[in-house]
Amino acid sequence: MTIRVSEAVVKVLEDLNVETVFGIPGRWVNPLYIALSESKIKHVLMRHEQAAAHAADGYARVSGKVGVCLATAGPGALGLVLGIATAYKDHVPLLAITGQVPLKLKGKRVTEELNLVNIFKHITKMSLEITNPSKAYEQIFLAAIEAQSECPAPVHVSIPEDVQRSKTSIRKQHYFKKHRTTPRKEDVDIVSEMLNKAEKPLILAGQGVLLSNAEHELWKLVKKTSIPIITTLMARGIIPEDNPLNLGFAGYYGSIEANRAFAESDLVLALGCSLSYNTMFHIKPKEKTIVQVDVSEHNFNKEYATLTIKSDVETFIAKLLGKVKPRSRVWIKGGKQQYRLKNGKGLSIAKILSKELNRKTVFVLDIGEHTLWSISSIKAYMPRTIILPGNLATVGYSLPAAIGAKLAKPKMNTVAVMGDGGFYASSSELGIIKQYNIPIMIVVYNNKYYGLTKKFQEKIYRKSFGVYLGDFSCAKIAEAYGILSYVVSKPEELKEIIPKNIEEPLLIEIPLGSS
Repeated sequence: MTIRVSEAVVKVLEDLNVETVFGIPGRWVNPLYIALSESKIKHVLMRHEQAAAHAADGYARVSGKVGVCLATAGPGALGLVLGIATAYKDHVPLLAITGQVPLKLKGKRVTEELNLVNIFKHITKMSLEITNPSKAYEQIFLAAIEAQSECPAPVHVSIPEDVQRSKTSIRKQHYFKKHRTTPRKEDVDIVSEMLNKAEKPLILAGQGVLLSNAEHELWKLVKKTSIPIITTLMARGIIPEDNPLNLGFAGYYGSIEANRAFAESDLVLALGCSLSYNTMFHIKPKEKTIVQVDVSEHNFNKEYATLTIKSDVETFIAKLLGKVKPRSRVWIKGGKQQYRLKNGKGLSIAKILSKELNRKTVFVLDIGEHTLWSISSIKAYMPRTIILPGNLATVGYSLPAAIGAKLAKPKMNTVAVMGDGGFYASSSELGIIKQYNIPIMIVVYNNKYYGLTKKFQEKIYRKSFGVYLGDFSCAKIAEAYGILSYVVSKPEELKEIIPKNIEEPLLIEIPLGSS
């Protein structure tokens, strides 16, 4: 079968059951867009390439599938960079496809020419350029598979415009199952013996549990052994957070119970997490016996880990289940999760949001002081229902990511929570929400400042500078797009506004005064 490379790219996406892509067209990617127009794949026209990457990111995090974003060469491709880097830091599987100037014009100082492979290679698992049309289908297919294999991450493919228009033949690729790295039998035996002997064992579950689709196996292990579980911030909801065996997430901003259990435990089984500083801040290196299981050696942290085991998490748990002894005694109970935050208007609002919305709600958080209120108040009852750019702290993430999240899971409520700084960084995407009638509830805390930065400056330097955002109405900006908007001054007013099921775009602005 002979078709154009642009059509082959679309065929790959169809063969991989991609339903939605996010992007912005341009001169050097137009052949791909024309091919896409003949497909059933839905294209969402974002207002900025960074937002396209964030939307694909939100789609991938909530669905567990690969997210796809498209851009032209030069400024279009560079617009994706921050969004791709955000996904890279959080192990999100993305396929970023960019146009490129024609091969025949390379090196001739053509407008928009940049070495995109070199730019993206630092923030992707793989960055390549297709120069041989005959290999286009295979290269795109394998790139998409690579994004999802073992430890997921974004991949980037650059396709020159004349290559997109060239003819190629398709040799059907077989969608193979993900390779599962299996643990050594002796390692499973050692860990099972350690768990059986421990008096205060604890499971620390990280995002790798989700990426391995190991939630069900983990629950079997917890149920059989009555070993309490704590999670990383990025893995919340692996087990419902109102379950007595779930102590909440550990770390600098984690729950009191989780951090206390971590400190008091005599054995920690760390599954699919990198033992980062944010999680380990209160634990001294080699202070505890920690077994770290991860599919990638790159994630091993031997400063803290007593024993490291390279294995797919789901496979490891499945093999461990047959070796561990059942327990009935629980040495510490959870399900409540308390946090060390002072009560205030922002925290009260976050608590009401958590209480009034049903359990089938996805919360997409931005970065700021409001993030602390949200992660301390909102409980995760299901996996992939609290998402945020945790490892790069990208402001302006939540609004476009919520678009992707809602399109991935249309039957679930989707709430984007942000400060006024995050809103101003992404408010152009309100047009997408209205144009496509995407029913998202947007909550904006407006204190007129980059509030968290202001607090840090004042705490360290006793003054702040460059953090005032101005006195503007976020609600009126949303109204200009035709989006229903409210300004809520008192927390109790929120109860009358929040719908149980979000069926239309809605923005709620919460003035807080200056921080």
